[in-house]
Amino acid sequence: MQTLKNLASPPEYTTDGLEIVEINGVKLVIDPSVMSESVQERIRKGRLSLPEANFIGKLIEPGERFLELGGGIGYTSTIVAKQNKAASVTTFEANPQLIPAMKRTHAMNNVVAEAVNAIVSSRKDRDTVPFYIHEDFRCSSLVKPGGGIKNVVEVPVMSFQEVLQSRSPTMLMVDIEGAEKDLFQNIDMSSVKKVYVELHKNIIWGRGIKRIFDFFSDNQFYYDPPASVGHVVLFRKLDNPPPVQMIRRTY
Repeated sequence: MQTLKNLASPPEYTTDGLEIVEINGVKLVIDPSVMSESVQERIRKGRLSLPEANFIGKLIEPGERFLELGGGIGYTSTIVAKQNKAASVTTFEANPQLIPAMKRTHAMNNVVAEAVNAIVSSRKDRDTVPFYIHEDFRCSSLVKPGGGIKNVVEVPVMSFQEVLQSRSPTMLMVDIEGAEKDLFQNIDMSSVKKVYVELHKNIIWGRGIKRIFDFFSDNQFYYDPPASVGHVVLFRKLDNPPPVQMIRRTY
């Protein structure tokens, strides 16, 4: 299987003068109105969403129903959709300012993916919750950051169980800036075979990480080392063994 090379091509420009950079075959628009300078530089250097971007395409199986929580600007969901293996690609993003950027990424790369502006929570206690938009969109969160807040917005809430029942995903990808600690509890994961989750240790600490590992162990998932790098972890259902050809780490 061909390995993704995280190299950015020379830039192009949109009709309104915004820079377009291609990484791993995915075209991204650098939009200063929603991207900090550090995010812009990561894109130009081909280092956005590492290490997930190096592995996610190789984890997709034919007929996969892919569900992403924390879709950002649509980069990883586009990588998945471009494999032409998934039966469906759905991505939720809490930051409403990123939804147009995500849809633009999908359209520019000619892929079909559903983009939803909502917070997915283990419980739906109310219709909306406050969401803190950080100047670096990667740090936007339900948890109030120490600084760098651009805005606070009310975002619609959907229950995780409702989303699982309506989408019946076979694979989850989760990057929700610490909210993963409370997401995985009292949930029916019967349709899910793989979960790729970024653990934010500086927010959820050791007890939160243990809670997540305990949940997956109790639900017959195991930690899959070859596709796990540092704080980004793959959990795989015991009845869903990996392909014979093991994933080779490239970073």
